[in-house]
Amino acid sequence: MLETESSSVHGQFGAKEDSDYSTGPRPSNVYPACKSLKNDRLMLLWGMNVKCEHCSSKNIVRNGIRNLVNSINQRYLCANCGKRFSSQKGKFNDAIILFAVSTYNSGQSLGKTVRAIRQKYKTDVDPSTLLRWARKHGASFLRLRKQLSMKYKKVEVVASKNFFHFGIMYPFMLHNWKLREFCAHEGLREYLLGLGPWVDRYFLSGTRCSQLDSVEDVNVIEKRNMLCTAVEDVLGVCDDLKERHGLIQRHLLYNDSSTIATEVPVWAYDKGIGTISGHIDLLQVRFGKIWVLDYKPAAKTANRLKVASQLYWYARALSFRAKVPLKDIMCGWFDGEICYEFDPCRVKLKDVVTGKIIPEEHQK
Repeated sequence: MLETESSSVHGQFGAKEDSDYSTGPRPSNVYPACKSLKNDRLMLLWGMNVKCEHCSSKNIVRNGIRNLVNSINQRYLCANCGKRFSSQKGKFNDAIILFAVSTYNSGQSLGKTVRAIRQKYKTDVDPSTLLRWARKHGASFLRLRKQLSMKYKKVEVVASKNFFHFGIMYPFMLHNWKLREFCAHEGLREYLLGLGPWVDRYFLSGTRCSQLDSVEDVNVIEKRNMLCTAVEDVLGVCDDLKERHGLIQRHLLYNDSSTIATEVPVWAYDKGIGTISGHIDLLQVRFGKIWVLDYKPAAKTANRLKVASQLYWYARALSFRAKVPLKDIMCGWFDGEICYEFDPCRVKLKDVVTGKIIPEEHQK
């Protein structure tokens, strides 16, 4: 059966220690990443009382300012090691805020959330402050929280199961309340709820969707939406890309109104390729569509055709596995700045083996 998370968000937001600050001479070498930054406001902080919390270098570059609910967060980029860090100006840092909001939106009361913060971070938060954070960083789900908690009070908020695929662990997580409330596709509900006890043996041996290169052309729509905002919320908590990936997934799962599952395993059979398999980063239900989404740290510079091919096969596999028409699925990838969306029914495909364009009437 699926394991459940009921009391808190299990340590997904780690606290950061305060940095040591000292003055130093003008730096002589600049990390290459700093030279490529296209921001006229960036400047080397000669003689400032700031140094890198990772390598203690004084070669520091300003890398943006974020206005938080309780503080002003100056972001820095180290010119020596290339890592980013922040200087928190308020009493509570981003890690505490996001942990508090996610714990509260996991179904906990204000009192239990305050106690969880005290136990994890050894600090006290006023309930009114906690509610202010929730309205800022979890408002999308907060508007539904009372209604859903009463309607599904006997149902665990989030269920989880770890799947191992090619030696890597993928933490599948399912938001039971949002699935039951917003998912109109019975086949998808049955598929997601049935993933706990089993996966097909073909899932473990299929060609990974990320390895396929079968899209010749794709019409992409560029926009900035709530996905980008969620990434920004997490940037001040974690600079490690692998860890950040999981934090973004959990933040969206607990605090938005659309995300119903993360790391969803899918697999299917194609007569030209054979068995294919993979994990969908984020699965959302919005505007009457099922959204297959992938977080890419550098979405603008990603190979569009390669990413579109990966997402196209995720959509095809989900369509087959959950009995959802492909026309009801949309795809997209995103980072903290922009989101790219496309319709998988309107991509131009090529044969994976020969590279020849596949006629539209033969693509389905």
